[in-house]
Amino acid sequence: MNWVDDNLNNITQKTIKDTVINKVNMVEINVRRQFTFFRVYASNAIAINEQAIFINRTDDVITFTSYCYYNQKNYQAVSNSAKVAYVK
Repeated sequence: MNWVDDNLNNITQKTIKDTVINKVNMVEINVRRQFTFFRVYASNAIAINEQAIFINRTDDVITFTSYCYYNQKNYQAVSNSAKVAYVK
């Protein structure tokens, strides 16, 4: 798997907008990251078969957790999950 920076200042694919949460002005950041997985197989036939199985998987989920420290205050961690979509 390729390495992905956890510092949002270094992520290039993101959108940033002002928002209000519980009457507090905050900044909402949506990040798009691509992960590349790879594996070497003994033959093309085995690789093609495994690719077909892998692409049809629909039950994989990634859970993300966000932590925030702002203005000398620690905010409660927030978690969310997303289904994984594999593409050929």
